[in-house]
Amino acid sequence: GRSGNADALFTLLVTLTVVTVWASRDHPWRRVWLGVLGGLVFLVKGMGIFMPGIIILGTELAGWWRGGLDRRSRWLPLLAAAAVFVAIVAPWAVARWSVDGWRFFDAMFFHDFVDRASTVLEGHEGDAYYYLYFLQKHHYDWLVAALVALLCVPARLMRLRTLAACEGGFLG
Repeated sequence: GRSGNADALFTLLVTLTVVTVWASRDHPWRRVWLGVLGGLVFLVKGMGIFMPGIIILGTELAGWWRGGLDRRSRWLPLLAAAAVFVAIVAPWAVARWSVDGWRFFDAMFFHDFVDRASTVLEGHEGDAYYYLYFLQKHHYDWLVAALVALLCVPARLMRLRTLAACEGGFLG
């Protein structure tokens, strides 16, 4: 999120992850598609897999906490999704390892994940809220548009709260 490196394909795959999680409320075996989407996200963005991973983990934990589907209905499709993920990523990982060993994976993890999460990007020495500050200072029109949208559609906001709170809502 700090690098702002969400290209169109990555955005599409994350959006499809949200749609798949939502669609799997009524049909749990649709969760198998999460393995395909997760594999594609990993192949496209490597450590960017954490973004859809957090979405999946959050919704599954919310569903478990509420006591939604029984364990078998919930976890068997997720295990199948994990197997599909491995089937997609493993051939690439083996091929990549055969070319340059652990050098690529070391760079992928330590540069793309650890360094980007723990160091200043693009020379911005600001604090953790630098990007939020920059947006509100130079792109305040988006904040005004968001405020107008919230004021114009309060019924939609209430509907979202209802969906989030009700049993079987979009979180479980």
